[in-house]
Amino acid sequence: MAKIGRGLALLRREPADHSLASELIDKFVSSNFQEPPRDYLPATCIPKLVTKKKIEAELKKIEEMESPFREVYPHDARERLATWICEHAPKCFAITLQCDPKDAVYLLLSMAIFEDLKFHDGLLPLADRQLPTPPPEHPYDYDEVSQVWTKLKIWDFCDKQWRCLVPEFSPEQYNYNLPDECIFPFTKLSVTPKVGAFGTVHKVLIHPDHQTGYTMQYTPRQTPGPNVQLILEAIQQLSGLADALRCLHNCKGGYTVDTAFETSNGQQGIHPTIPIRFQDPHGEETDYIEKSNTKSIRHGDLKPENILRFLGQQTGLGTLKIADMDLAKQHIVVTQDRTHLTSTRYGTIQYEAPEAMLLNGPRSRLYDVWSMGCITLEFIIWLLYGNDGLENFYNQLKGDAQQYCQYYEWAPGEERAEVHKVVRDWIKAMQETDPECSGNTALSDLLHLVREKLLVVPLPPDRESSLNSGKTLAPPAIDETRTRYRATARQMWEDLNEILSRKEIPGYLLADYRLPPLKDWVFSVDTRFAANLSKRSELLGRRFTFDDDMSALEHRAEACDFCKMLAEVSVKPDGSRRKAVGFERKQSNLLIVGEPFPVLSIFRSFEAELPTAIQLGFPDPPQPRTDTSFEFMRMWLEDCSNPESDNFEHQNCRTKGDSIPTRLIDVGTIENSTLQLVETQEERILNTGYIALSHPWGDPKNHPPFCTTRGEVLEAFKKRIPYEELPATFKDAIYCTQRLNVRYLWIDSICILQGDDGDFKEESTRMENVFSGAYCVLAASRAKGQRDGFLGPRQRHDFVTFQRGDEKPFYVCKTIDNFNKDVIEGSLNKRGWVLQERALARRTIYFTERQTYFECGNGIRCETLTKMHNKMASILGDPKFPTKAMEGTRAMKIAYFQGLYKLYSRLNFTRYEDRPFAIAGLEKRLQNAFGTRGAYGIFDDGDKPKSGLFHRSLLWQRGEDDDDAECMTPIDFPPERNVHVPSWSWMAYKGGIDYLDPPFQSAEWETSELIPPWTRGRPASTDSAPPDGQIVISATVRNFDVAGRQQNEVKFSYDTERRAASDGHRVQCVIVARLKEARRDWERVFYVLLVTPVQGITGRGVRVYERVGVGFMPGKFISLEGEGTKAEIV
Repeated sequence: MAKIGRGLALLRREPADHSLASELIDKFVSSNFQEPPRDYLPATCIPKLVTKKKIEAELKKIEEMESPFREVYPHDARERLATWICEHAPKCFAITLQCDPKDAVYLLLSMAIFEDLKFHDGLLPLADRQLPTPPPEHPYDYDEVSQVWTKLKIWDFCDKQWRCLVPEFSPEQYNYNLPDECIFPFTKLSVTPKVGAFGTVHKVLIHPDHQTGYTMQYTPRQTPGPNVQLILEAIQQLSGLADALRCLHNCKGGYTVDTAFETSNGQQGIHPTIPIRFQDPHGEETDYIEKSNTKSIRHGDLKPENILRFLGQQTGLGTLKIADMDLAKQHIVVTQDRTHLTSTRYGTIQYEAPEAMLLNGPRSRLYDVWSMGCITLEFIIWLLYGNDGLENFYNQLKGDAQQYCQYYEWAPGEERAEVHKVVRDWIKAMQETDPECSGNTALSDLLHLVREKLLVVPLPPDRESSLNSGKTLAPPAIDETRTRYRATARQMWEDLNEILSRKEIPGYLLADYRLPPLKDWVFSVDTRFAANLSKRSELLGRRFTFDDDMSALEHRAEACDFCKMLAEVSVKPDGSRRKAVGFERKQSNLLIVGEPFPVLSIFRSFEAELPTAIQLGFPDPPQPRTDTSFEFMRMWLEDCSNPESDNFEHQNCRTKGDSIPTRLIDVGTIENSTLQLVETQEERILNTGYIALSHPWGDPKNHPPFCTTRGEVLEAFKKRIPYEELPATFKDAIYCTQRLNVRYLWIDSICILQGDDGDFKEESTRMENVFSGAYCVLAASRAKGQRDGFLGPRQRHDFVTFQRGDEKPFYVCKTIDNFNKDVIEGSLNKRGWVLQERALARRTIYFTERQTYFECGNGIRCETLTKMHNKMASILGDPKFPTKAMEGTRAMKIAYFQGLYKLYSRLNFTRYEDRPFAIAGLEKRLQNAFGTRGAYGIFDDGDKPKSGLFHRSLLWQRGEDDDDAECMTPIDFPPERNVHVPSWSWMAYKGGIDYLDPPFQSAEWETSELIPPWTRGRPASTDSAPPDGQIVISATVRNFDVAGRQQNEVKFSYDTERRAASDGHRVQCVIVARLKEARRDWERVFYVLLVTPVQGITGRGVRVYERVGVGFMPGKFISLEGEGTKAEIV
């Protein structure tokens, strides 16, 4: 024992092991999925640990040894080897290091041999326990190599390699063919496995490093997501099911009551006479051909399992048909007149209607309508959020018991059923938060049908609707003032057809993501913020409505100020007069019934106590420059930015930028307002907080902008900026900055050097940091140019005061809280630079003609003290843009970026050559969010196994809105900008764009004849960064001839004008995508770029082309045979 003790003492004198091998082993994780448990290295550990610096450190250990290899592998050779390892073989290095971490010679020679053999991580695992065959140009002496790679070392490498080759799981891949030696990154949970005839199912936890595209928090599915084609097919199939149910419910003799029907192709048809055999729950069979009008049939067990899907070539969803009629029941007499009532619960519990629980009650054909309501709701959830969303809904419906339950529940303390709270909450959440369900869209109308007519407990008055046999009227449902009754199959079918009749309305099948719909603004009673001023609490509310005849209202308006105000707001937008008008109050707003936006607002004074929840606030906002106005601004900013606040709604607003702008204006204080321009890299600044100004420049021809230029002006401004020479907008910005107790201000024309020798190009790349790092952005929404200012007096607003006796008053005024009109559709937001400035800002104060607004990640606040929220507007107001936009499905994400670019393409510029620069910050964030590269409005995801963003972003077309020009105009970029925007980017042109979109999940993207410019279509491209000014797409150009085309068979959209090439050649095409619906290429629809050759051939002998348009046509018109012409599109 003494010898062992002395040995341990000597060992303790050895330095601690901080080697890379030790670091790797420390990161090992154990998987208990296999027996015995096996250790593995999580996927993210290798790129984090096996860096070039650490590789060089391991290889450098050879210098510590007395070995001739030090001269054979000097520093330069080891550095070159380390570079190769880092780029191509980090896993091979980590495995080799584990085999013998103490032998530096073995490690260096082993990796040198791997380099000679061109054996890299992509060739792992090493199979058959032997080294790979060397390439012909690098033959090797097996005896020499075997001195390094002995059989024992090879066996050891093969055993240890599995620790670094643990699979990663992704929703993009379904099948995995893995070798027996593979280690699974699973941790078995303490749940009894389920054993079946063919295998065992375990519940496991997957290591987060080995699952991509998944999250521990529920998010909607990434793909396929809602798209026009899928939504249309879903509603068409639901209409078909409703039609089949209508026919089933109205059987008459050998035909249905409604004999004629219209097929999907518009032809008339007849439902044939067929005898139907039924088997009731008591085992009795009946051949049924009904002879009386009072006879009918119900299905009785409608559920997804009893709806068959027949796949076809023309649709992705297929054809849905009702099946499994075993439980269908024949109604010999009208349901409500039967004396022998149904008592057996025979349907699937989850989809059964509430009347199934009424033991003395009948079950009518409307039982099936309830089941269809359940199925339709699940269809909507699946369309929006995929299988994950549907599973989430199921789990919530099951509750803690985790047992399937119905879509209804019993009202507490009452003997009546109501729609299940989980179902009500999901419907409400979708209507309020999902843009596909909250606007004028097909899914919104479909969800309304489910809520208002299908998932309705009460049956019509001529049907049994209570526990008793008598006919009674049912009470209203929870939170409703009137009783709704369940629809019939015919009514469901008619409503679905009404939805289909509106399919051609733009944006109806899929929401338009460009501007937030006016009707979707939510005005919430927000007394928490106002209570900081009033110290009062909000009250409970109740709804009220009233109707009036316009003649009577106008007559009373002569003597009543409130009636006068009602009459004024009742005038239609086109100026015409209504015959009658109805008003309803929603919280603190009065709306005209049937119209989306409030016309009157109600406010209570701070001391008033009203019997309903009315917003604290001001009917006439404070005037600009007043103490009250700036007190509001300071409170908004403090509430949003205070890190000690317990208001977690502003967490995302409190992030800070990593850098400060190159230059800032020191505005001093109110008492000492000496202005000077500060170079932040040269001079010490007092703090890093600053305000940024977003403003219009105006017409530079009539009023040259106030700006900084290099030389004397810059040096003078660093000493003093002459306040008296500043335009009014800049003076107002300085005054606001001082009143908000902030020392520094950023204004683009002053802080960026203008002119040919300025630094605009360098500074424009920093706009993302400038606006995201600002403490606040001031938006001069009122101003038309630098000379206008934004703190001038505003028009006062009329209001009516209501007061009874000694009670405190409340006020009614015309609604002025209209962020949509004042800001989003305002003149400042039509300026190209402002879109990026708004999206990147953490918080913004907007100065408009009506009032001042404050926007941050928690919504929009008004000077009236109203709080507003809109789902689409909040995406641009997201302080961590584009986090909120990325929460949707993949289809929604794509639709969002397309909508954003469509909006941006229609904005105005003083200098249109700014177009690529004014959105560069947003573009960078979108690329990071999508995990892609790219530029100029084009995403390059060619290095991903499932791409498509590159192709979709290429398929832009000239805008087709009424306000769009017939042709786009090329932008002339001056040489000093040192930028070349390629012809295949819409940023090379002036004008609005739209997108030519293949339906989701229906296109095969071309990858062999269309190579992206950055990734070159490969995961690791060595030439992925083209030289500046030479961004090109490699493509195969093909001829086409559309002679003999049919109407609507071909569509071409030319960017500028239809023209031939410079050498007189005709327009040719490049294939971007082809639809999957047809088997043979000549039948398929091809999406193409239209191109023409330009004069010039590259050094590699490749012809140069430019894009002139986009379109689609059947393959029969394209010359698909042959190799085509290899080309580069510039």
